[in-house]
Amino acid sequence: MSSIYRKGRDGYFYYQTYVYNPISKKKDKRIFHALATKDKDKAEQKQREFDQKYKFLTKTSDNSFIRRFFFNNQKTLFIVSISVVSTLFFTRVFDSNKNKDINSKKHQKQDLQTFQGGSDSSYLNLTDIKEQKEIKEPRIIDKQANNNISNNDLEMINNKKPDAKIRIPSYKIVRIEEVSSAFDQGKIFALIKDPFDSKGLRGVCDKIFKQYSKFNNIIICLYLDNKIGRAIASGKENDFTEKQKSESWLAMFSYNNVEGSYFDDSPGGYLGVF
Repeated sequence: MSSIYRKGRDGYFYYQTYVYNPISKKKDKRIFHALATKDKDKAEQKQREFDQKYKFLTKTSDNSFIRRFFFNNQKTLFIVSISVVSTLFFTRVFDSNKNKDINSKKHQKQDLQTFQGGSDSSYLNLTDIKEQKEIKEPRIIDKQANNNISNNDLEMINNKKPDAKIRIPSYKIVRIEEVSSAFDQGKIFALIKDPFDSKGLRGVCDKIFKQYSKFNNIIICLYLDNKIGRAIASGKENDFTEKQKSESWLAMFSYNNVEGSYFDDSPGGYLGVF
């Protein structure tokens, strides 16, 4: 059974529920979410959404685990199935062509024996000549094919461009908030200097996340290193407009043990929450 509650300190609603723990075999694993709203109706709506999301985690049977596995891996299972079917199909086609070639060679030998129709020595001599040709010709063809393949490989190697390296911009951590020591929750606010791109911002978040691995639940906010960004990162928002705040807020990263990691390089929609 889930519940929502309001914290007197900030007035926002929070969600919590308990789900099945495979280690203890009991429903004692606590799930916690900040609902980012002060409106009770909206909080109850989000509660229903989270209840639907975690409904399967409250079941303890093996069948629920199997259903959850297939539900979460539908795309992967579909791709694997297509790959297996394709492999079997092309294998059958290859074997069929190979059998046709073998049968064709057998018929050629039989026709040659029938055409000679006389002494065994004549048949053997002609067969030896034919087999010598068959031995020599494939060697020439294989050599040419190998040369062609080598040239193509060299062309591809020469034309291959090196992967672009991710450039991590300069950053400075200006504030760290320990939200809850009981749940190892923390917020980190940092400033970023130009130039930067989305991959670089994600790289900064990954570095900070590894640096502060003591937090099991962490939120990282990156701001542009200007007057507005420095004020917001320091917790002094002043009288800036929503547009100014959104333009200075570059990215947000979050991680928790249940949902994993999340990165957003356009986090303006979260204004007022973090």
